[in-house]
Order: sequence, then structure tokens, then C-alpha cells
Amino acid sequence: MASFEEIAEWAVSLRAERLPAAVRKAAARERDSVRAAIAAAWRTRSGRHWERVTNPGHERDAGLSVLLDYDDYGFLGHPGHSAAVIAGGHEEAHVAAAEVALRLGAACLFAPSSGQGWTFIHGPAAALAAGLRAGHDAKTLARAMGLAFLAPCSPTWGALLATQAKPARIAGPVAAGLRGAALAAEGVVPPRRALAEGLAAASFAPLPSLLGGLGERWLLPTLCFKPRPGCAYLQAALAALAELGPFDSDSVSAVEVEAGAVTLTMEALTRREEAPADEPVATQFSVERSIRVALAYGDVNPQTLERPLPPGPAVRLRHEPGFTRDTIASIERAVPVSRAALRELGPVDWLSVFVGTWRSYGRTFRFSARALGALRPGNADWRLGDLELVFPARVIVRLRNGEELVAECRRHPGQAGDPEDEIDAIITAKGAAYTQAA
Repeated sequence: MASFEEIAEWAVSLRAERLPAAVRKAAARERDSVRAAIAAAWRTRSGRHWERVTNPGHERDAGLSVLLDYDDYGFLGHPGHSAAVIAGGHEEAHVAAAEVALRLGAACLFAPSSGQGWTFIHGPAAALAAGLRAGHDAKTLARAMGLAFLAPCSPTWGALLATQAKPARIAGPVAAGLRGAALAAEGVVPPRRALAEGLAAASFAPLPSLLGGLGERWLLPTLCFKPRPGCAYLQAALAALAELGPFDSDSVSAVEVEAGAVTLTMEALTRREEAPADEPVATQFSVERSIRVALAYGDVNPQTLERPLPPGPAVRLRHEPGFTRDTIASIERAVPVSRAALRELGPVDWLSVFVGTWRSYGRTFRFSARALGALRPGNADWRLGDLELVFPARVIVRLRNGEELVAECRRHPGQAGDPEDEIDAIITAKGAAYTQAA
């Protein structure tokens, strides 16, 4: 398993001019995207709440960057909330922190919450970015990351899905990272097993081999950029709906969405939290709510998220096992999860995974045994250029005149591998709409 000492030695050796062009491009896009997400959140009612209770600085910006779920995501995590926010224009600090954050998310694949719920990745990432900006040596950086990883924890699902206080779940680890960097500069030393114990505390069963490969395989180019605020799992459904629309909402009698297990699980979790209709954060994680907003107001954006949730039409979700298999296979063909990482786990680890998953997800967990066939290892090598992170969806719109319209999207616009100009256009459009006004 990689150590914080090895990570630190690698980080201080980075030079921007020697980084792969794809890595530098992904980092630059992330900086632009995060700045635009902060500006978009600043103009909302929820953003003003957060602004009034925080001081100007990194914690405020980190919270604003996560508020609308209008960020980027990659394999595996949302690194911009710490790496881009803390590093600012320091390219090496940004790249190092983002690569570490994504690896920590992958190593903690089996955790009480996922996606933005991997909040603990932002502690070491913020510590590393802050330390590099301050010019700390490798020994100090290693101490900083260890100190920032002493109390990793996952937020409850309700803390992410059902309250405008969500930014605090990110700001906390970011603050821990900044304190870790400051304490390390004073000579404070973490316990020797800080990384191993932190991984064990953050996940049901860690996969430490996924921490490796620094400088050999780069995760930043796996970043995907969202065309709309909202969870990654609902972007394809909204893209499919956009292909069919726009609609006069009164002309629609019902909508049916066929999606994979991940999307349905997030929908069930959101419903379990019973967030009120006026809670915009819940809409960011719900296909049902998002489609109703898009039908009523033309699209999902920071402004329409805060408008009253329309009462209809009925939106029903149904599991499509083929989409679940596609999601798994899109990762498995590029990352040797079943061939390498999962083989690290013993019987006790698997028991911990099963028990922990049940406690965290309960009956909301949606899965099909047939989807496990996609875990058959197709290769034993890392092929990150083939990674897709897809969450396909098929949308069926039934009109009151009896007409039925169908659209299917496997990928949403802005995903890694899309044409360069299309990705840039999504980020530019978001920045043009909100940055100037902020």
C-alpha cells in the first residue's frame, strides 16, 4: 500500500511543464468549472444562507462549490471541492491533491455513503494542496496529510440529500486539511498508522491497492463535467428528456424512466429522507423531482431548482438490468476491480461490506444478481482511456393526446472522451451565465 510519505515525495517532484497534456487540460477545466459552480451557488437563496454563516475563504468557497451539485466527478470522487479550491492557480498543488483525492475515494469504494459522500477525501487533499502552496517539504506534507486523516467520517445520507446544510459536510474536512498543514508546519506528528487506520475508519473494507500508480496512471482525465446541476446518476435521464422537449407541461400525462440500479438506489434514498417539497437539495438527487422541474420550467438550473416543486405529472422509475450491467462493465473494462482490488478482501471483509451496506442503505438498495455477470474480469490491466462511468437512462413521455415519445441516453454531454469543443462549451456556458454576475 502506498504511504503518505511516498505520496508526499511524489507530490514535491511534480513540475507543471512535465505533466501530461491531458492532465493539465483536465485540471484547468476543473478550475474553471469550480469557479463557475461557486458563482452559480452564490446567487441562490441557499448560497446566501451559507455566505452569512461563514467567513470569506476556502471553507466558504468549498461549501458553495458543492451546494448545487454542479461540479465535476471522476474515478472515484469529486476532487474539485478541495483540490481546485485550495490550490487556486498553483497547478502542481491542484494536480497532486486531485490525484490523491480520487485515489482515496477508490480505496474507500465500500463506504457508508458514496459520490459526494466521500467527504473524507478532502482532508488529505486540502492538506496537500495547502502544504505545496506554502512550499513545505515532503516530510511536512506527509505529516499534514496524516493529521488531516485522523478522524475521517462519512455523512449520513440525509446530510447530503435533504438539507441546504450540505456544504458543511465538505467544509469540515477542508478545514481539517488546512489545520493539518498548519500543525505539520509546527512539527506536530500524526500516529504512524494514520493512513491505514483512516482507511479502515472511512470504509467497510478498504482497497489499498487502488492508492497506487502515482505518476504512472492519471485519474484527472477521467473527470466528467455536468451540463446541469444535479447528481451524476440523473444527468443521462435529463439529457434524454431534453432531446424530446421542450414541452407544454399540461400536455404531458405521465413520464416513465428506465434506469440502472445506482440511479434507482439514489432515488429510493432521497424518498426515504422525506425532504419537503421546498428543499432544492433533494431535487439534485431525484430523477422524479428533476423531471418535474424540467417539464414545468423548461430545464433544471440553479434558478429553477429554487422554484416551487410542481405537483405533477406522475414520474415512474423502473429498473433496467441491462443499464446496471453497462455501468459496471464501463468501469470493469478499464479498471481491474474484480481481478485485482476485490481479491484483497477476505471473508471478514466481505461480511463487513454486506452488514455495512445493509445498515447504510437498507431496503433502498437496488440491485440485480444478473448484473454480477459484468464483474467477470475482462482484463488485468489499467486502461483508463477506456473508462466511461455511464449511468444510462431511457425516458418515455406519454402525452395526453395519446402520443408516446421515447429517448435514450447512455452518456450525458460533457463526459470524459467527448469531443474537446463540446466539453469546453459546457464549462464556458456555465461560466458565462454566472461568473460575471457574481
